[in-house]
Amino acid sequence: MIGCRNYDRGDFRAAIGLLAGGKVDPGPLRTGVIGLPDAAEAFAALTDRPADHLKVLLTRAELVGSSELLTGAGR
Repeated sequence: MIGCRNYDRGDFRAAIGLLAGGKVDPGPLRTGVIGLPDAAEAFAALTDRPADHLKVLLTRAELVGSSELLTGAGR
């Protein structure tokens, strides 16, 4: 990670520890998976319907649907 507006390295270390220890299921946090070519759609959804989204993952288009993490919405 290069930078983040809201969190620091300690926050990420703590989150990774919780995920690695199985204490947090990340699935329900993910509300969408969108390929980079459709990034404008993701930002529009976050702006137009903020109550519907918590975390939208942006990834390379060819990876969408390639794993459980990169498939659809978590809730």
